[in-house]
Amino acid sequence: MKSIFMLTLVSIGLVSAAVFTHATGPVQTYNDVVVIINSNSPVSEEIGTYFAAQRNIPAENIIRISVPVTEEITDTQFADLRTKLEGVLTSRGLASRINYLVTTKGMPLKINRTDPNANASVESELTLILGKYAANIGKFSRIRSPYFGIHGDFSHAAYDIFLVTRLDGYTSADIHGLIDRAAAIPSEIQSDAKFVLDQDPAWDTTTPQLNANLVNASALLMQKHLTVVLNTTPTYLTHQTGVIGYMGWGCHDHQAAAMTDHGKQDNTYLPGAIGETYVPTSGRSFTQPMVYGQSAIADMIAEGITGVKGYVYEPYAGAMSDARELFSMYADGYTLAESFYSASPYLSWMDVVVGDPKCRIVNTRASSSSLKAAAALPKTLVSSLTNYPNPFNPTTTISFTLEQSGQAILKVYNVIGQEVATLFNGEIQAGVRQSVTFDAQKFASGCYFSVLESNGKRITQRMLLSK
Repeated sequence: MKSIFMLTLVSIGLVSAAVFTHATGPVQTYNDVVVIINSNSPVSEEIGTYFAAQRNIPAENIIRISVPVTEEITDTQFADLRTKLEGVLTSRGLASRINYLVTTKGMPLKINRTDPNANASVESELTLILGKYAANIGKFSRIRSPYFGIHGDFSHAAYDIFLVTRLDGYTSADIHGLIDRAAAIPSEIQSDAKFVLDQDPAWDTTTPQLNANLVNASALLMQKHLTVVLNTTPTYLTHQTGVIGYMGWGCHDHQAAAMTDHGKQDNTYLPGAIGETYVPTSGRSFTQPMVYGQSAIADMIAEGITGVKGYVYEPYAGAMSDARELFSMYADGYTLAESFYSASPYLSWMDVVVGDPKCRIVNTRASSSSLKAAAALPKTLVSSLTNYPNPFNPTTTISFTLEQSGQAILKVYNVIGQEVATLFNGEIQAGVRQSVTFDAQKFASGCYFSVLESNGKRITQRMLLSK
């Protein structure tokens, strides 16, 4: 596939020559999925019944409980919901046989507790029920997910949590569309599919890691020969077509208000597309009319996305999905739920993942043998590549060491891939630290990349010049 990328570099920790094989995944069944319906909500009944019928979910895996129909509930009301659900799962012997829980529109969405630091989404709390982490439910703050960063198959037996997603949107038609778009699993990713990663450079001074993750995600996807649109300019991207993956700043992009209403992207999404925005409270409600102030993932569902993650309260930047893991997992054939949860650091927190948990965009996944083979390869060219200060004005010192002696070249590129400086070209002994100075006096403010190459491998470091 053609790559549309503003900087053709390989990201940190990757082996440029790595080749991944694929193995056919297991037959897609939904015997390990439980659907949860609120018996007090007609729309919950309709959506749950429709999804179960479309996926041939066994009748014993459909659980109806009587709970409030409001999106926000109290801790006491959640405790009642939890008790009822756990009771049915236990009495039916399902707890040890399922991996995924799916809630439906009409089920409560979020829990407002006395201590705001204990507020959470219903779905994130349900990940911990009936297991060794259950004591953390409703406690102060969040816990680290045992599945975070795991690039491999999920099972409840292995991690003692459930992956929980929600089927929601403004209307039943929106949710039916979301379910229907997830039904087909193609043999390969569509040739015109694009991953759109929209940076906002104005956030680099306060939250640089989120933009950096988009750069590194781009490199990972390009290694898989997938098409990437990485926007490193201040422009807020809208009206993108053929989108299979999206990540951007939504209403928090500093140019969004000038480009669109309420941070809407107005993209055209392919079936199976997933995405997220760096917007706290983006999943606060799925009710029309939406009370804005911040953009909402319900609008992305209405536009035609198939899976999306949002936040029901303010989760802080550290809770946002790691774009590198999210899109790499999904492109490697893992499920929607596996991809979002592997990319998400916290549970018992404010995240809500919307979509069919077993949606996939390709019916093969990276085989465990190829992953192990890749893991056996040297992961880095250098023991360190750092620059200080970063951000800098106008000079910064770049230090590096090689793990193996050899010829090394250190260059600097701008955001459109033009080489702007060669800082080092020579032999280095293993373990000997080398330091050079990059003087950017004559260059414009913005992002630059130091690129160190040796023995056919490459590593990059993102640098921010702020004048």
